[in-house]
This record gives sequence, C-alpha cells and structure tokens, in this order.
Amino acid sequence: MQPRRTFSKSFKVKVVEELINKISRPAQICRNYNITDKLLYAWKQEYENGHLYDDTTDELTLKAENERLKLLVGDLSLQNDVLKKTISYQKSITKIKKSLSD
Repeated sequence: MQPRRTFSKSFKVKVVEELINKISRPAQICRNYNITDKLLYAWKQEYENGHLYDDTTDELTLKAENERLKLLVGDLSLQNDVLKKTISYQKSITKIKKSLSD
C-alpha cells in the first residue's frame, strides 16, 4: 500500500489556475499531474472559497499593519491631548483678559 500523497497549497493553486485560465483541458491536467478529476474539482472548489491562499503571508501583513496603526493611534492621541491643553490654555487667557478689562 502506497502512502498518501500530500500537495502544497501553492501547487494546488498552480494546478487550479491552469484549469481556470484554460491553459490545458481538465483531462490533460489530471494526466500531467497524476491526479483524479474529482480531486481537481475539489481543489477548484477550495480555490473559489478562498481556502488555498497562504495564511501565513496574510497574517504577517496584518500584524505589520496592526503595528503601524497602533503607532498612528498613539501619535494622534498625543496630538489630541496637546490640542485640548492648548484650547484650555487659550480659554483661561481669554477669561483673564476679560476680567482685567472689566
């Protein structure tokens, strides 16, 4: 009994894109890669449902974007605090000037 073959996601994507782009006919693809048509169409279904994309790349991209956004939020919070203090200071100066002119 032969051990089960496993295929990488990138290999599956390559084969399915060959099918979708009509580079080869389904029967030819199955012969070239020694797979069954049932397996080919199962991979096509996975591809259409978005299950064949590389999650690790997406996860790293999302983590980097998350870190960038955290820094941006920190900078904006700091700017917001400075603006609030400036407005408060200007209001207090205006009150002092008003009380001196009365």
